[in-house]
Amino acid sequence: MRLSFEKIKEISEWLDTNQEIKFCHFLNSFDGENVYQKFKNILIKWEYHVNDFLTFTIDGSQIKIPMYYILQELTDDIETPKVFVNNIFSFELQVPKTFQMGVDHIPIYDLISSISIEDVHLDFKNLDRENKQSIIDKLPANLFSKVLEGLINDSSKIFKLNNESLSKFKINFYTNDPMLFLKNLFSNYSKEYFQDIIFYLSKRMSCDAILYSDIKDIDFYVKKYNEETEQQKNTMPSLDF
Repeated sequence: MRLSFEKIKEISEWLDTNQEIKFCHFLNSFDGENVYQKFKNILIKWEYHVNDFLTFTIDGSQIKIPMYYILQELTDDIETPKVFVNNIFSFELQVPKTFQMGVDHIPIYDLISSISIEDVHLDFKNLDRENKQSIIDKLPANLFSKVLEGLINDSSKIFKLNNESLSKFKINFYTNDPMLFLKNLFSNYSKEYFQDIIFYLSKRMSCDAILYSDIKDIDFYVKKYNEETEQQKNTMPSLDF
């Protein structure tokens, strides 16, 4: 999917008008078998079409981090299912398959991929959510508490940057952190930004050309337009007598 100026403008309008369901559907339309893969593909598209850097505000100061560094640190180990084994039973946790709206914590039913109790193995990978929930709700309380304990204590699905200045930054893929991060990312462009760009560049370009362009293209056009305007000012003949 291409993140054009027009698309970023449309997404900005969704977020400004609380149309989160459209934003959620948009995120889930990206390639990937789970939230991690979709998240990574969105950042790859962002780097290609929108910006090479992400800006973080830390204690009032802004820090620019190259997107390639973030993608480099985003290792595929995060999507590897985590197996927990104890004397009673074993279970496997995975990152959710899709982004979800309106939740801070992803339901446990969307994170458990299998459970083994003695000689019985329950594989939930091909079950719909309703049937999976029905089975998990019937687990003995002591087993269910072990699952929650494993989920809470597992740090293997938490993405952090190896940067002292960003020590507080983390994205837990067992939660809705990835969607909240992307929501903030796409909220960087205000309505005024799109109005200013269309007003400024429409003097030289068609609106269709502007809307079809990438944000990176737009930044290039503005820079060149400014340079050309400045050059024209410097080459104007003097009217002094």
